[in-house]
Amino acid sequence: MYHATLMPEWSRHTLEVLREPLESGHVNVARAARTDAFPARFQLVAAIESSI
Repeated sequence: MYHATLMPEWSRHTLEVLREPLESGHVNVARAARTDAFPARFQLVAAIESSI
């Protein structure tokens, strides 16, 4: 997982929040009195312009 040094427009908190579904393969969604788990197998790909 790359951190803010390669993706400066994303905060470190945002990258840390994305880490859990990447590692566990599922995401939990809680609404009102119910919590559901959904599969979250994905690959995060990001790039920035190298001239910055």
